[in-house]
Amino acid sequence: TEREALKRTCRAIAECENELVALMRDMLDASRWRLSYASRGVSVFLEDAPGEASKLLRVRCEGECESDVFSICACLLEVDLFVEWMPGVDIAQILRKVSRFRKVVRVSGAKPWPLKRDEATILAYGDVVDCARLTGGSSRRGVAVFLKPETGFERTKGRHMIEISGGWFIEPRPAGRSALTLIARVNPRLRFLPTWLVNFAVRNLAYLFIPMVARQATAFERPRGRHTDRIDAQPDVYDEIKRRLETLAPKPPPPTPTPETTRLRAAEIDAPVGGRPRPDAPLPVPTSSVPDDSPSPKNAGAPLALVTPRACGESRVAPASTFRPLTLALLIVALAAALGRVGRALLLVLS
Repeated sequence: TEREALKRTCRAIAECENELVALMRDMLDASRWRLSYASRGVSVFLEDAPGEASKLLRVRCEGECESDVFSICACLLEVDLFVEWMPGVDIAQILRKVSRFRKVVRVSGAKPWPLKRDEATILAYGDVVDCARLTGGSSRRGVAVFLKPETGFERTKGRHMIEISGGWFIEPRPAGRSALTLIARVNPRLRFLPTWLVNFAVRNLAYLFIPMVARQATAFERPRGRHTDRIDAQPDVYDEIKRRLETLAPKPPPPTPTPETTRLRAAEIDAPVGGRPRPDAPLPVPTSSVPDDSPSPKNAGAPLALVTPRACGESRVAPASTFRPLTLALLIVALAAALGRVGRALLLVLS
């Protein structure tokens, strides 16, 4: 039903958010990682306190590349092209598309005889993240890609299943560059292989992934990239990626007010609307139209008009020359009426 479908969608959204929150908190926690070495512009960190359940190391690699965030996203999104840049991988396929940016991926590679062929099934999800909103801490912003083993699919017969977990964080840098952070833990699941040997291999080879991704990302750059046709073939996907990446662009600061803009703004506030004065604007104070250097007339400095606002906001203007005679006439009428009433009262009393 529609209600069940809505519940599934809400659970999927909550799961995606929880995964990204866990990934970014783990990645940005500086106290959890210690620098091991740097090579080819990539810094490699080791987890300071491995988990109790496994002694396998987790590594964090940080580096920069010349490609922009969009090209790197395209590199990670085109799964079937992994065989071009991942060493030892000759099969890469999408098993299930949960959504446009959430997929179940299977990669496989051959190993020397007599070992079985390796295979990894991974659930991958990526989206734009604002760490300040997501975790309430760092102000870093970029694209996060979460990776974890997917157990809902049977392994291929005759292949050995390995586990890969971790994620990517891709941040924009000036001049179209990008900063990449990778967290990874690899479990080969071979009992005869000592843990220290696995850790040695992971620690000394993990830094190669960032240069490999950077090299492959150039294939999606215009105009000379050899895989730009992949972008053109999926406009709905890549247009959505561009739209989300636009949210990472820094917002321009508000313009600094100047005396001129302040004066114009004040004039806009006090200006009449539709020919009527604003109710909250002060009434204008009329001034004499006589030039400053002319002789002062008899009524210099007196207001030229008397403004009487009505309830509807309109105004009625009475000439100043008729104001005093009119007032005097009204006073005479009122005085005559009062004297007439007093006279009638006296006559009644005397009679």
